[in-house]
Amino acid sequence: MFRTRRFVWWLAALLCASLALRLVFAVFRPPPAPPDAGHYDALARSMLDDGSFPSAYRSPGYPAFVAVIYWLVGERPAAVFVVQAVLSTGAVWLVYALGVDVLGCDRRAVALAAAALVGLNPEIAAYSGMWLREAVGVPLVLLGVWLCVRMLTRAWRYALLLGPSLAVLAYVRMEGCTLVMVMLAGAMLRRTWRRRTIGGGLLAACITLAGVSPWVLHCTFRRGYAGMQAALAPNLFARAWYLSPSGALEPELRRHIANRVAQAGLTEAQIRRCVIPPMLLKELPFGQIRAEAALYRRLGSIATENIRNRWLSYLADSVWHLKTMMGGYSLAWWADYWQAPPFPENVRRGQWGVVAVKVANRVIWPALMLSLTAASLVSLWQRGEFGAWPMTLLLCGAAACIVLVCLVTMGSPRLRLPYDGIGYLAASHGAVVLVRHYISRARRGGQSDPATIREIECGLGRA
Repeated sequence: MFRTRRFVWWLAALLCASLALRLVFAVFRPPPAPPDAGHYDALARSMLDDGSFPSAYRSPGYPAFVAVIYWLVGERPAAVFVVQAVLSTGAVWLVYALGVDVLGCDRRAVALAAAALVGLNPEIAAYSGMWLREAVGVPLVLLGVWLCVRMLTRAWRYALLLGPSLAVLAYVRMEGCTLVMVMLAGAMLRRTWRRRTIGGGLLAACITLAGVSPWVLHCTFRRGYAGMQAALAPNLFARAWYLSPSGALEPELRRHIANRVAQAGLTEAQIRRCVIPPMLLKELPFGQIRAEAALYRRLGSIATENIRNRWLSYLADSVWHLKTMMGGYSLAWWADYWQAPPFPENVRRGQWGVVAVKVANRVIWPALMLSLTAASLVSLWQRGEFGAWPMTLLLCGAAACIVLVCLVTMGSPRLRLPYDGIGYLAASHGAVVLVRHYISRARRGGQSDPATIREIECGLGRA
């Protein structure tokens, strides 16, 4: 009982520190906003003013969240950021709760360490002070994952909460639902979970479909596209345009795009950051959603043709985006790092501090995370622990989401943030496994014993 209370106090202290860090970014030192942040604010104001949503590119969840806060307290960005700070702090608790459910109560220290890596991470905290969906999307993804784990490992009734959480997540971050779908598909491979997976999964799916179908039907019949948003086609176009400016499909539009690119003097990096679709959108009458959706369909056909003709180059480019997405963090809150010149220029100028941070961020951090995650999985399966299946499903689902993002849009570390909590959970456990393994070998004169390793590792959870 005393140890449990001690962990409660540690968790409370961590949550307070995490909230304080997020409030620093939300109120006192907001980080520089990326270009698409202003678009979310404009959509929220439009929803508040006349109830319209003049965009086929965005999903309505996050702008509606901002609009509700504006309606309650007035158009005060600080109020939005404070609410986002509270929600982001909730993600810290969810990482801890997920760790306890997956790894067991005897590893509360591992779960607390993973929660601390999320809560005290300035990169994750910084998004509390931006008009971006990460501050809302991260806790929603973790909530859905936690409820899914509880449904699989405890009782099917958690599907009653999983369904609404996935419906809300679909309005904010549709691709995040892929994680839960992969987990449910993988859970079918375990015989003891199969019945609960089928029943709970169908119930959660029905509730989710009931929540998202009104907007999907509205978009299908009134807005000219089917789905939560029409962002897939323009994002895919930005990825595939460089493959071939000419082709059999849409020759006039291709020539027009080539002329606009030449007139604007866009670089390849700007083209890949989805700059062309907004340029073309400005040529259309404002608020014409059907015309915007039709433009996106034409861009999608160009992208499909380019990928079909040069699919090897597209796959190689996807691997490059995957490397970029897994390469540490953007560090947008650190202006000197964000605005620093390329790595070779840093070396020539002797900017060794920036060089060291870039190497640690882009090379050492990914290698360390992958190594510790592998150690965690090997240890769990080798000892046949209960957490082997849930941890594997979590990591497979997160990997599927990351690969999906890299296939359809640019790879950015910001898009990986919702899944970092899972990675930190596995890495924290892997670090404990390796440390205790080497301690055990040292105590036994180089001979390791699985029972001793388990005893020492569980001792860390009770410490």
